[in-house]
Amino acid sequence: MVRPGKYFYDLHIHTSRHSPCSEIPPEMAIAAARKRGLHGIALTEHSYIWSSEEVEELKASAGCGSFPVLAGCEISTEWDGRRTGDLLVFGATEIPEEPCAIDEVCRMVHQQGGIVIAAHPRAKIGGMGDEIHSAMIDGVEVANYRYRNTDDTRRLEAICSEMDLAAIASSDAHSVEEIGKFCVLFEKMIHTERDLVKAIRERICRPYPKPPPGGLRRFMRDRFKQKPGTGTTR
Repeated sequence: MVRPGKYFYDLHIHTSRHSPCSEIPPEMAIAAARKRGLHGIALTEHSYIWSSEEVEELKASAGCGSFPVLAGCEISTEWDGRRTGDLLVFGATEIPEEPCAIDEVCRMVHQQGGIVIAAHPRAKIGGMGDEIHSAMIDGVEVANYRYRNTDDTRRLEAICSEMDLAAIASSDAHSVEEIGKFCVLFEKMIHTERDLVKAIRERICRPYPKPPPGGLRRFMRDRFKQKPGTGTTR
């Protein structure tokens, strides 16, 4: 019997190339993820999905051809002029134009074989709130580093159990320091978006609301190491 492995991914990262709210150059996102012990990342820009060609060019410029960089996106939804929450989408190449309804996103993504995950559902702005109970979603971001609340995490984990939904955690990184602070633990390596969709559907993952083992230690060491020849810290 093959024992499951431990592979850590941050599935919610924005870069400055396609998300104006982010200050992370995409090459730096990859470098930081590798340094902090992640096995892969997903780029989830607002209303934009990286093409496979663009991802390969990025990996080549970052010098990390074998490091998994997955393409997803984050979509804001609304209904009747009311904002109804943000969704993470994986495994799709086409998304509806905003403003769009939750069900519209789910239908289009599911028709392409992809999955939809509720992003930071308890956030005051951009959270789905009670919509989570009726939406055709596949999973829930039960822990988000930018919206840290352990009570919310416990409630969302209970909802996932009741509704048979996948549960993930992620950084929702907009700055380099946030990358890998929360992540998802998979039982096997995820190389492609299809691998990711399959793993989440089969529930061979669980939320990991902290950095990968050793990742925080490496981050703190790099943050406070001495500058050469100065004897001072950064």
